[in-house]
Amino acid sequence: MNHGRQLRLFLADGTSSGPRFYEIVNRTIQALCIPATRIKELTSTDWPEIQKSGVYLVHGTTENAEERLYIGKGENVASRVQVHPEKLDFDVLSLILFTSKDENLNASQVGWLESNPISAAKEANPITVIEQISYLMFARLLDITESRNEKRASRLKKTDFKGSLDDKRTPQPDKNDLPDLIKQWKARNPKKKSDRSAKHFFVPVADIRENKYDLSLNRYKVTEHEESTYEPPKTLLKRMETRMQAAGIHTVEQLCGAPKEKLHHLWGGVTGNRFWHLSRGEEIPDVGLERDD
Repeated sequence: MNHGRQLRLFLADGTSSGPRFYEIVNRTIQALCIPATRIKELTSTDWPEIQKSGVYLVHGTTENAEERLYIGKGENVASRVQVHPEKLDFDVLSLILFTSKDENLNASQVGWLESNPISAAKEANPITVIEQISYLMFARLLDITESRNEKRASRLKKTDFKGSLDDKRTPQPDKNDLPDLIKQWKARNPKKKSDRSAKHFFVPVADIRENKYDLSLNRYKVTEHEESTYEPPKTLLKRMETRMQAAGIHTVEQLCGAPKEKLHHLWGGVTGNRFWHLSRGEEIPDVGLERDD
């Protein structure tokens, strides 16, 4: 039985034309697709995830516009691929590098990972390997998502909620924050510090990488707590004493002997009733508090 998997895609520049980092949740393999023009960035401090043993694919074209694919491995794939743009007999367009999230990949495992795309390339056109990867990462996931959405919509149309869903759903344009979100995105300024207490904000790539690409909002949002102030106990006790004296209660005997209705009115709710029962040694269930208007 096949089980669903969650694929995470991180756009380092916020665009699909820049570096794209992929990972499948609860799986050790991770991948980075990067344009050949930015190959030098792989050995910088921006991509420590790729500076380890793994497998890589180098994609390009010849002078005759024929597709080419070079498959290799290395103890540090980020450093290993630096020599290829000059040494290969075709123009390198992009690279895909596969590594592990941990340090558990040994030489034999890397060799096994390398043999899979090599076998696929021998049986078909080499570029088919990249096409298959792209399909699994994009087209197939989109097909599944669209199919689920269509089935969900079909179920909702057939469900009877004692009235049509269309009758219950009222447009609320004043509560739609998507237009404002799009406006903020178009007017974004990377140099301007973003307010993380706002409804939406921008986060530097370094912060996302430090949190291991966890995109949970609570990882980055700053919650502002309002300081609560309370009256001193002496003030509360003095006010309580004034209320009891106004009700004709001046001693402990008078307090314990007061009728339930009087204590209910004195406390302004069921708390007075509870005190009346507890002062007589009775066990009562814990109930919610209510106050008279």
